[in-house]
Amino acid sequence: MKVSTQSLQETLGSLVDGGVQLATESDVVAGVQPYVVAAPGSEQEVASVLAYANREGLKAIVRGGGTQLNTGLPPGDGDILLSTTRLNQVVEYAPHDMTVTVQAGLRLVDLQSHLARARQWLALDPVLSPGATIGGIISTNVSGARRLRYGGVRDQIIGIRVVLSDGTIAKGGGKVVKNVAGYDLPKLFTGALGTLGVIVAATFRLYPLRAASRTVVLTASTPAPLCDLAVRVIASTLEPTVLDVMSLRATTRPLDQPDSTPQSTRASTGGLYVMTVRFEMEPESADEQAAALVDMARAEAGSRLYRWIVCDDGSLRDGTGIGRRTGRCACRYGQGGGRLAPLQRCPDHARRGRRTALAAGCRRLYACERRGECAYREGKCAAD
Repeated sequence: MKVSTQSLQETLGSLVDGGVQLATESDVVAGVQPYVVAAPGSEQEVASVLAYANREGLKAIVRGGGTQLNTGLPPGDGDILLSTTRLNQVVEYAPHDMTVTVQAGLRLVDLQSHLARARQWLALDPVLSPGATIGGIISTNVSGARRLRYGGVRDQIIGIRVVLSDGTIAKGGGKVVKNVAGYDLPKLFTGALGTLGVIVAATFRLYPLRAASRTVVLTASTPAPLCDLAVRVIASTLEPTVLDVMSLRATTRPLDQPDSTPQSTRASTGGLYVMTVRFEMEPESADEQAAALVDMARAEAGSRLYRWIVCDDGSLRDGTGIGRRTGRCACRYGQGGGRLAPLQRCPDHARRGRRTALAAGCRRLYACERRGECAYREGKCAAD
């Protein structure tokens, strides 16, 4: 580095009001230890920091919530860690136009909470920790299970403001959904991993929150019948927002951790596979589409399926795992009177965990609290 650490800190302190400090071990990025952390509080301060770094030949690393620092090639070196944590405001929200402009350091969970007051949401549901920021999500182009219905980041972003490496402030897109003027800068910066510049703000289109959610869960011993059914569902008139096919092992561990299940346990589970399909719309339409999917599954897959369950509260976390909240029994024969409870409440395996019970041959993942017995038998609710 051409300048001393003390000089660097003092210079950045004059450019950034109250947001500069010496870097610590917690600021290491992919093995690279920066010297100073700068947290600009405005777009202009970001431009000033990058312009200074460009003049002095210093290297800057951009960090948002720090949830995806392992994505892409690691930096070879870094002098300044530029944090977007102070860029965390909603700049403009137009509920009637269904658009919102936010700063890049705003957390997605905070934005969704803000939008929910007007019964709206940003149609992005990446499986990330709550610290994930808007800028990081755009830079990594990460999306979730609802991409099937709403698309990814490129389909939601309509405007962007960025600061280039020399401190130049650039913008692209606009604040309306139908905007075709100029080069599509928002899509260019989506998935660029911060290599083209620092995202400081973005504008998104919004969607209304749906009135009801129905999640259908089907299981089989092999993925073939579920994959065949998935193809039929996509080609049908059904309108799912989520459609995922996965192994049961993928649903019983955190998504950011490797599968450490012993080989013996993997074999004993019989290779159970799960297909989750979610419908989000008006309650009557959601019931009809869920029932239609169940009929299709029984007609197409038949005996190759173990069983099916319908949850009416969206209890499956974005189609990525077995439900963690209880929901009401709901099958094609109508609403059941009991409530779904976790497997551990099944009297046959009351003291056993999920994997142990599966290894013992229990294919019933839910129990009914009213009757105290397995809720589903051949697709019918035992509480009826």
